[in-house]
Amino acid sequence: MLESVLTRRGYEVDHCSTHTAISDSLRDRSYHYVIFGIKSPSLFVTEALRRIRASLDGASTLIIGVVDERWIADMAPELIRLVDQMLVRPLDPSLLDLQFEALEQLRPGWQDEELELPVPRVPFDAVTELADQGLELGLLLDDNGQIQFATAGIESITGHGPRAYLGRSVFSLIHPEDRDAVRGLLRDERDGTNLRVRVLGDGEAVFWFLIRVARFKAARDSEAVILAGQQTAPPGSAITPANTCGGHADDLVIHVKRNGEVVNYSSAVAHLLGFGDYRQPMRFDALLVDEDRKLFRQCLASLPEMPGGQRRCVVRADAPGEQTRTLELMCTNLLGVEGVDAIIVNVDDVTRRKRLEQHLMRRAFLDPLTGLPNRVFFLSRLARALDRAHGQGTVVAVLFLDLDRFKLVNDSLGHEVGDQLLVAVGQRLKTAVRPGDIVARFGGDELIVLLEDVRDPEETMAVADRIIQGIRDPLVVGDHEISISTSVGIAINESDRDDANLMIRNADIALYRAKELGASRYVVFDESMAQKVVERLELENELRNALDNDELSIEFLPELDLRNGQLAALEVLTRWRHPEKGEVDPAAFMEVAEESGLIIRIGRWAFAAACQHIRHWELRHAGSEQVAVAVNMSVREFQQPDIVEFIRGTLATYGISPSRLRLEIDERSLAVDPDDTLEKVEQLRSLGISFAIDNFGSDFSSLSLFTRFPFDLLKVDRQFISGNESTVSNLSIVRAVTSLAHALGMRVSAEGIETRDQLARIRAAGCDYGQGYLFSRSIDPARIEALFLTTGASAAA
Repeated sequence: MLESVLTRRGYEVDHCSTHTAISDSLRDRSYHYVIFGIKSPSLFVTEALRRIRASLDGASTLIIGVVDERWIADMAPELIRLVDQMLVRPLDPSLLDLQFEALEQLRPGWQDEELELPVPRVPFDAVTELADQGLELGLLLDDNGQIQFATAGIESITGHGPRAYLGRSVFSLIHPEDRDAVRGLLRDERDGTNLRVRVLGDGEAVFWFLIRVARFKAARDSEAVILAGQQTAPPGSAITPANTCGGHADDLVIHVKRNGEVVNYSSAVAHLLGFGDYRQPMRFDALLVDEDRKLFRQCLASLPEMPGGQRRCVVRADAPGEQTRTLELMCTNLLGVEGVDAIIVNVDDVTRRKRLEQHLMRRAFLDPLTGLPNRVFFLSRLARALDRAHGQGTVVAVLFLDLDRFKLVNDSLGHEVGDQLLVAVGQRLKTAVRPGDIVARFGGDELIVLLEDVRDPEETMAVADRIIQGIRDPLVVGDHEISISTSVGIAINESDRDDANLMIRNADIALYRAKELGASRYVVFDESMAQKVVERLELENELRNALDNDELSIEFLPELDLRNGQLAALEVLTRWRHPEKGEVDPAAFMEVAEESGLIIRIGRWAFAAACQHIRHWELRHAGSEQVAVAVNMSVREFQQPDIVEFIRGTLATYGISPSRLRLEIDERSLAVDPDDTLEKVEQLRSLGISFAIDNFGSDFSSLSLFTRFPFDLLKVDRQFISGNESTVSNLSIVRAVTSLAHALGMRVSAEGIETRDQLARIRAAGCDYGQGYLFSRSIDPARIEALFLTTGASAAA
């Protein structure tokens, strides 16, 4: 459509598929416009436009961005500055011609070829406003009444094209006897007043127009005066469809009396609404749907008595083919005006626009995947519910839900199955809540429920129980039967100070606590939880500072060969000594590091520190290379695209042989993009690095996934070793896991050995290596050298 408009206006159009191609073309040719489709307001688009702008050798080329309406609010100021004008999709073909007429005047250096005078800049935004007037004659004027822009319709009136009037006074078009009236209309700051004047046509032709003036505040602090008019009948002429109803049969115009009786109407209205013979008496409101008849009568009754007084209303009318049309009516009082003596009803068929608005409303307030209300709708309803609760003393509850292990479904079965699961969960939720409760999708796998008029807190707990039990039952999604659970955080309003954002925050905090306590449960918010969140945020900030202030250190946890008690490996552990709090619990700060993403910085720092110590020992102690150094890799670390390059580069920097290194990957990593994980494991093993699967049994990943990976060592999770060591089932699991690992060519290490009885059972189960407090706690690097010197000692005697 855009290309056809440009071609019709005499432009040659070249196509470029990349911004680089556009830049190359600009070096070879001169262009009036560069039209750049903006699919989303990303940094890439900004950079591409910056390069195109740099390719322009002069100021005579305009850059036009074509952007979807939904992205307008997200456009960064820098991106907006890089384009001269914006066209908004969906493009309106009736508007494009007008817009390019304005752009031709806007293009720097353009001037009228006939007059050879510079043309004033047109406020581009006003062109859209002018088109919305929908009338035959359209002019943009400056404060002095000079014409800055004219619509193409002026040629059918005067015989001259729009350019012939650029820079001329509007009064050159107005009959001398009507100029004072037009001056008064232009001085009148009230918009919407109608005036009947004569417009000078070609030769001695004179046309009567009903004109109105509007002032428009355009972008970039410019203003425009819009003068728009529609042809009407001269005074004293008979009322016929050809003249009083807009001058053209295709204008949608009706003339009615004060009581709504139709005096006349154009044939276009007859076609649209199925009128019969226009000579038959009828009332216009008889065509309207029942609910809108009173609205139309009120509109007529409220019309100002003064000539030109107007009222606007939107009504629905029954049309042929069992259709209902939505009509925007502009009613203008010309009762008593010579030659008219009627109320002129200009009709705008806005059916398509209203349908689009309804569609946009649905898009704005409904989640497109699940069909549930979205975040915006939920927050609006919650705010209104709280206002009512504050006034009536009632109780409102918010239930914040998060599907446990939903990421595992996405990663193992694919996002399409994950989406279908969300739809199924949403439908099941609607059956678990009370009639009238709101179930919405808040984002991702987060769902949220609004309960109003809660009579008893126990009622909220009952709904939460039904939700948890309902979702726990297996769901059939495509070819898969999926069992999933949910955690629920509950917030109940307690005072008039509670607002929507506070309720959401409290429910989210309670949800976090529910997930901490384990899957498939609910927790009700209390203020102590908020304090814990504050403490957690403080810990995160302090951890960032710790990285910057060198407060972190590493220690090494020995791993012994259970056959001879000799040191086999040293596992790297990160420690944090806070300048005020002392030693910080590793479990606490590593959990914060995982959630905040700081684990990536911490992990890379620890890896480099370990390599530095390895190099130091190799230079000082012969034989130290016999001891492997094990470094843990978190899920987030191993998912980094450059992890292989980082490890390879760090080993090269410190001159460390890859064979000295063992990387330990948590069992959960296998389920997160297993193909990518396997590719990285194989690349690093090809360098000589060995691999261990850590905490095996803690997450019960798929056995088929586990057997795909070429691991060298399996580390049995401490839950099967420590604690109630006499549990027969635990020992049986350790024995079975050890047999499986040996069958796959792997050795086995047991974590958390604390007693000699445990050691004896682990040896009996066939484990090759072991770690635990029975042998040693983690050791400061300064003491490692002493351990190297006594490597032959039997630490597990």
